Amino acid sequence: MPRTDPRESRTDRAETSNDAIDPDGDPSSAPHLDSAFTALSHPRRIYLIHALVNGTGGATLTDLSSEIASQELDKPIEEVTVGERKRIHLSLYHSHLPKLADLDVIEYDDREDVVRPKDVSQVKAVLDGTDAQLDA
Repeated sequence: MPRTDPRESRTDRAETSNDAIDPDGDPSSAPHLDSAFTALSHPRRIYLIHALVNGTGGATLTDLSSEIASQELDKPIEEVTVGERKRIHLSLYHSHLPKLADLDVIEYDDREDVVRPKDVSQVKAVLDGTDAQLDA
């Protein structure tokens, strides 16, 4: 097992090992893929991105919450209860929207309560490349 310098941070070691793995020697491509995989690391974010990409380009958080609840619970939107929608809404608002906004995948206008896709090209490429299905 190779010895590591204890003064070297984990980040430094990770960057070194990622550079060794990258066949093209282009470390600039890795952060974009990391962002895409982070964005897609939770099913609720996948549903959210899918809804935005396949929609009209923007949606209210309430509408997205209803749509995601419908997908997750495998029932029609009309049958989603207020409590079910609110649970999803809170999760999106406090966890998933900030994560996706930090990754520059979406933008959320709190005043208008509208979520819009921003830079979903990498995320969409990963979804398309994996032939991902949005099953509940």
